[in-house]
Amino acid sequence: MKTWRKNVQNALDKLSVLVLTAVLLWSVLVLMGEAQATSLCREEAAFIVSLQGIVELRRANEVQWQQAGMDTILCAGDSIRVRTNSRAALRLRNDGMLRLDQKTSLTFPPAQTEPGKSLLDLFEGAIHIITRTPKPFKVRTPFVNASVDGTEFYVGLEQDTAKVVVYEGKVTASNELGSVALSDHEAAIATRDQAPRKEIIVRPAD
Repeated sequence: MKTWRKNVQNALDKLSVLVLTAVLLWSVLVLMGEAQATSLCREEAAFIVSLQGIVELRRANEVQWQQAGMDTILCAGDSIRVRTNSRAALRLRNDGMLRLDQKTSLTFPPAQTEPGKSLLDLFEGAIHIITRTPKPFKVRTPFVNASVDGTEFYVGLEQDTAKVVVYEGKVTASNELGSVALSDHEAAIATRDQAPRKEIIVRPAD
């Protein structure tokens, strides 16, 4: 009986050591993860505040995409993409809110010092931005660029067409062929090899 009790006690002691080791290892990994997240960016571009479905990110100078999660920090130079039937919302470094529709991909370019610095490059899909920042920025697409001055607006990109819609504020839609100034309830469309053209958003009477 004494031998059996001794064996049980030895087993419990070994189990306790294993559990303690596992806890310590987990704690170290968590601390390392937090330290890595803290030192990950020279400059933060945004962080994820909500997501639905499959949202992936690719770090600057990396080729592999990885699953993104809540509160994931995106750095200057990182890319994010939203898969089919998925959505994401990001808080920007200028405190603006960026909503990404399904099948959207964009990159936060490295920080620039000029006043008209680009905030993001949109490659496909659609985004909705609400910002009240006093600092102007740009949204670039292959066919039209949107220079923003504190506003709520939408940018959509489909094959050979880009569209900018202003709900509130001022946006200049431009490319190498021309530009148009937009204000509340105005839109601009640009296609490949054509200057942007203005459109008025028709609202039904109340």
